[in-house]
Amino acid sequence: MYSYHDNFEEMTLKDFLAHSDVEHVRHELRGDLDVLIIDNANVYCEILMQGAQLITYTPKEAESSNHPVIWRSRESAYDTGVPIRGGVPVIGPWFGNLSDNPTSIQQGHTHPDGAIAHGFLRTVQWELLSLAEEGGVFVCILRYVHDGHQLDWPHAFSATMRFEVGAALAISYEIENTGAQTLAMSAALHTYFSVGDIDQVRVHGFDGVAYLDALDGRTRKVWEGDVFVDREVDVVFLDAPQEQVIVDAAYGRRISLVTRGSTSAIVWNPWTDKAKKLSMFGDDEYKEMLCIETARVEDDLLKIESGENQSFGVTITANSLTA
Repeated sequence: MYSYHDNFEEMTLKDFLAHSDVEHVRHELRGDLDVLIIDNANVYCEILMQGAQLITYTPKEAESSNHPVIWRSRESAYDTGVPIRGGVPVIGPWFGNLSDNPTSIQQGHTHPDGAIAHGFLRTVQWELLSLAEEGGVFVCILRYVHDGHQLDWPHAFSATMRFEVGAALAISYEIENTGAQTLAMSAALHTYFSVGDIDQVRVHGFDGVAYLDALDGRTRKVWEGDVFVDREVDVVFLDAPQEQVIVDAAYGRRISLVTRGSTSAIVWNPWTDKAKKLSMFGDDEYKEMLCIETARVEDDLLKIESGENQSFGVTITANSLTA
């Protein structure tokens, strides 16, 4: 294992890997952005230093059908300060439009009228703290430190992302309140899943769960049955189950999500009309993806006392439908 803390000067990703003894990892400069690539006989994965954003994950196991589990748009551009469309964007300190967040979060922003969607954590540069390979699983830890004097968010905190990359993908998202006052935040792992054909996808786990329908004035409703996507879907589930399952007939696989520390989730697909309006999104790419976001939003927001931390995460596993 090689740790950032072994050196006193900040290092580039390329320099970090030059000092590391971990095999099957490499650096690539793609456009403006540094990409950490993990590639061995069992798994392929890419993680950006900008936003600590994992942008693709493909287990090379027969049972997972060798298709990417995490989706990324073919229209993606690798520009400084611009989040990639796809992967697992790290959302925070607010979710979506700031005005849709709890009052305690809205009041935390210095200039709420100018707040960008989904907060700033997905666009800032993170530092790679450590990288190791343990029993066939690559463990990558990144951190961002916010001093409370920038980005119109006057609250000091640090954010840590931990990726465990192997036959399964485990992601942990931790926030530590390094300021003097209680910190309120919304946060999410905005995960884009790759599917063979959205018309042949259903999602188990949300039957009977209350949700807010973002396409109907955030009206509170109760979902009935499996989730099928045959139109634009944008819903926030308020008491999400710990396990959710994507059944993908076209790829012949199921993707299991087991969450921890989270009771809220978002399901999103832009469908035909909105897909044509989105940046870095092909007109027909809505057929290839489905977002299920492990989150801490609405009443499930993060509320962290000074000096304390909270975390949540998800473990993702893909298996054949015949396994």
